[in-house]
Amino acid sequence: MMACGVFGTCAVTALTAQNTQGVHSVHVPPLPFLAQQIDACLEDIGSHAVKTGMLPTPAVVELVASKIREHKVEQLVVDPVLVSTSGHALAEDSVAKALLRHLTPLATLITPNIPEASALLGGSPIQTIDDMEAAAKALREAAGCQAVLIKGGHLANHKDEDKPAHIQPPSTLPSNTQQEESTLANAPAAKHKQTDAVVDVLFDGRLVHRLARARVDTANTHGTGCTLASAIAAELSKGLPMLQAVDAASQYLHAALWNSKASHIGKGAQRPFNHGWMLADWHRRTFPSYNVEGMAHQTADPKFVRRMLWLYAVTDPDLNQRHGRSLRNAVTAAIAGGATMVQVREKSACGGAFLAEVKSVLPVCRAAGVPLIVNDRVDVALAAGPDVGVHVGQEDIPASEVRQLLGPNRILGVTVKSVEEALRAKQDGADYLGAGAVYASSTKDSGVIGLPGLAKVCTAAAPVPVVAIGGIQTANALEPLRAGAVGVAVVSVLFGADDVQEATRKLSARLQQVEQKSLVA
Repeated sequence: MMACGVFGTCAVTALTAQNTQGVHSVHVPPLPFLAQQIDACLEDIGSHAVKTGMLPTPAVVELVASKIREHKVEQLVVDPVLVSTSGHALAEDSVAKALLRHLTPLATLITPNIPEASALLGGSPIQTIDDMEAAAKALREAAGCQAVLIKGGHLANHKDEDKPAHIQPPSTLPSNTQQEESTLANAPAAKHKQTDAVVDVLFDGRLVHRLARARVDTANTHGTGCTLASAIAAELSKGLPMLQAVDAASQYLHAALWNSKASHIGKGAQRPFNHGWMLADWHRRTFPSYNVEGMAHQTADPKFVRRMLWLYAVTDPDLNQRHGRSLRNAVTAAIAGGATMVQVREKSACGGAFLAEVKSVLPVCRAAGVPLIVNDRVDVALAAGPDVGVHVGQEDIPASEVRQLLGPNRILGVTVKSVEEALRAKQDGADYLGAGAVYASSTKDSGVIGLPGLAKVCTAAAPVPVVAIGGIQTANALEPLRAGAVGVAVVSVLFGADDVQEATRKLSARLQQVEQKSLVA
């Protein structure tokens, strides 16, 4: 829970004697003592979300359900622990019926693996991803919960040649849409030659979403289901919507597995993995470079970032004040006009005021699926929300340190002027680079690198995408794209205009004159 940025409390519903070789015994604590544990947690610290795991008997299920109602828990993630990852039965046969009758109707989300989903549905076979979709819909109705996530780790390897065209692992997208329509900022990336994936299926009551992750070849998978459910509860408690919370939790688990794959602890087949890999790396002390195998699993999805850099709006408080508009109104207008990424830039505001401004526009960006970036202030981004990124310059905190502070899922941008700076930012884990100034401007007082300098940076940075910055106007916006940039970052051309929405629309129309397919290939 700490690795996901929350404080967790715990009531022990079952004690197990287990190790990497298996579960040897289960002891159920006295029910009155279990009730006291739950009360002690919820009457003092309280909770923004609760996750349940192994509930070994129907009596325990009923007690937990009664306490959930008593304490008016608003968000409940139920991991119906019936069968462990290794195949061990962890609850009595009658527990499934008790869960459906007493606990799942209270749940925000339930997270069964395939054997557990089958058991909850009376033994219905689940052998394909289409079966998983059907089971998720049937289980939501049977369980009475708000949403169902069926974990696909038990499914046979899901090969590229067997996938429908709309499955592009690893990604997160509704099952009836193309990947280009996905608006999740945090979907992790795959190696281009991905051979198989693990596909989870989320049904939120309206849409079915397939969440694909590259399969990590490791035996260090003990407790993956519990970890995923706990991470989802953590993300929900921080205010993320369901789909984004599941995606962020899935990324966290995937990165933890990947970073633990070289470990070998214990004699059995079910070995532990490093939940706190970003805090205490067991095998390396430096952050890997972008193009080292697996680096794509530790930063935001490059395809998504590349796409969203198309029209990058950078706010200016002085311009907004001059035109008598709030930051929220300015950002709303820019997004309505076609802005695909927003950076809140405040050079003089104190931390509290800066944070308040960022929080005022975050709901607007989330609703539109537009990534929100904070200029310079890592502390403000961390405080604002789990999906807020950061852009730093050469004189700010080094990008390698910023990446360690942000963790793997947030977008990190770095300003560069030279090939050397681009290579260093790439090595430090940047998701994108802002290169310039391309032209002279009133907001960029640094030296101009021109279009030739931009082209050199784009070549050196590949595959990290580059957005052009400095002096860009509607009239000259196409040249940076032709030089290799995937988008343009603009300030005054948008926020210096009387009508921000119309100015953004005109710039977007201008950019579309360049064949987009050549920029996102």
